[in-house]
Amino acid sequence: MRSLYKFTFDKNLVMKSIQQIEDWIEAIESSDISEKVQKKHISEVIDFWKFATTYDSQVEILEKGVIAIKKDAISQKINITCKDLILSERINPFEKMFLEIEKELLQFETKYLGLYAIRFHKKDINFSEQEIILIKAEILSAIRGEVILYKYIQKLHKFDSPELKIYKTDLDVLECTYEAVKTAIISTAFTKIKEKQWLVLVLNSCDHDCKSFLFQNRLKEIAFESDYEKIFVFDFYKSEILELKIQSQKSICKETLVGFS
Repeated sequence: MRSLYKFTFDKNLVMKSIQQIEDWIEAIESSDISEKVQKKHISEVIDFWKFATTYDSQVEILEKGVIAIKKDAISQKINITCKDLILSERINPFEKMFLEIEKELLQFETKYLGLYAIRFHKKDINFSEQEIILIKAEILSAIRGEVILYKYIQKLHKFDSPELKIYKTDLDVLECTYEAVKTAIISTAFTKIKEKQWLVLVLNSCDHDCKSFLFQNRLKEIAFESDYEKIFVFDFYKSEILELKIQSQKSICKETLVGFS
């Protein structure tokens, strides 16, 4: 379950909403529902609150799952659905990258044999595919002994060995894929109502037993089919928000009908 205490004093949060959220949690804890269901509801409330106050520091929380945001002096009412984004396929992009580097260096036969332990700067940040390419180039430069400005690598230790192997030091990263996000969107029911509806897919590093995530380029490049007005991927602990591109299913149906006319 999310810890409310951990970010009570986060600068991104609006302090006046803390009492409101605590009242909701107290009401849930004093209800007759099971402890398991209570924890689920409390997590949903905290997810909603953390996202809303991170998205807009001036947000007005009207009720659970409903906010009001001012745009051009007009207040817009928005319903927010929060859903845990679970990455069932555990892909560590660094492990894949290390295998690629080892394969490249083995082309030089015995020249680069050894065990390499790498320590990185800022190991708890999220990554993009472009950064993985840059990190790979840095590792190759470090192993070759090239004098460059190293942005990502802090230290590289080489130990004598008849084999070639690269080890990461405390860098647990999971890849957030387009397919995982698409599955989460499809499995979330959309209910047609008058107010605008947003879907927030919450990534939690504690639930995934990792420190960071790699966001595939496809998440930013390819539109998802949905009738939600906005869809976000929200890294809960880093307070990072990624807004996805959306193609309305209504517009898709309309284009199909035009195609057949």
